[in-house]
Order: sequence, then C-alpha cells, then structure tokens
Amino acid sequence: DVGHNIHDIFHYIYHNYDNLPDVVAFLEGHPWDHCNKNKFNRLIKNSFFTSLESYQDIDDGSAHIRCSDTGWMEVNNSWYIYDHPRRNYSKFNSYDDYMNYIFKDYRTSKWIRFAPGAQYIVEKERLLYYSKDFWKKLLDTVSDHVNMPEAYIGERALWTIFSCCYEEKK
Repeated sequence: DVGHNIHDIFHYIYHNYDNLPDVVAFLEGHPWDHCNKNKFNRLIKNSFFTSLESYQDIDDGSAHIRCSDTGWMEVNNSWYIYDHPRRNYSKFNSYDDYMNYIFKDYRTSKWIRFAPGAQYIVEKERLLYYSKDFWKKLLDTVSDHVNMPEAYIGERALWTIFSCCYEEKK
C-alpha cells in the first residue's frame, strides 16, 4: 500500500526476522524491466548474493551512469532527491546523509553500486548481520508517505547494506 518495493523489502525482513528462509529473492512485480528474461532465468537459481539486473547495454559514455565488471554504477550526486516532486518532504538531503544515519562507519564514494529495481537474491546470514532494530529503522524511513525520495535512496543503499561492509548505527 505504500507503493515501493523498498518498503516491501524492509517490511518483509523486519516482520520475518526471526523466521527468515535460508535464501530470499526480492523482486519487482515485473522483474524483466531491469533484468532480461534469459539472464533472470539463469540467475534466479542462485543461492548466494546476486543482483538480478541487465547492465550490458548501458551507454558507458554517460557521466551519470557507468557499467562496472559487476553491474550498474551511478554517480553519487543524489539527483533523484532533487528531481523528485516531494523533495521538500524528504528526511534526508543526500544518499550520504542517509548512509550516515544508518551506519556508524560509512565512507562516501564517488560512485554507488546498485541494482535498478532493487532485485536481489540474499542469504539469511546477510539479513541477520544487522539487528531487527536496524530493519525497523529502515522501514520507518519509507513508511510515512507514498512516493517519497527515501525509496529511491533505499534502492541505491541495498547493495551496500546486503554487502555487510559497515557497522549499523544504533
């Protein structure tokens, strides 16, 4: 009812924290928008951290996006907040502001690695790396209003969150 799969992801993890399956696939309603069917059908069988995305056709000449060896990269300039019609209601001024809110040792980078559409296969251990309170904190960032910039920030944060490379801020 909130309208973004980011809310659904955080909601699912928080409300099922004590009873998560060994592997979870987070998908959009039409997963092929960001991952072609052939690649999707091959990757969906994985039982380890996998982003479900197609990035081979990205124009590497863009200053805004690029393709790394592992997938989609976007310049860390928070354009999706500033271009969003509800930007004045956002709790965060930037991606880095959000990341500093959830992590105690976050280090900014010029590029953000993420999977458009927030489609991932994730092992239970990665989800349990953080406390249940951490997932509630993330859920609370996207629960207030429909179509807020926080959903776009959360989409970009998931790769880093699922990579388990930072310590949560309590």
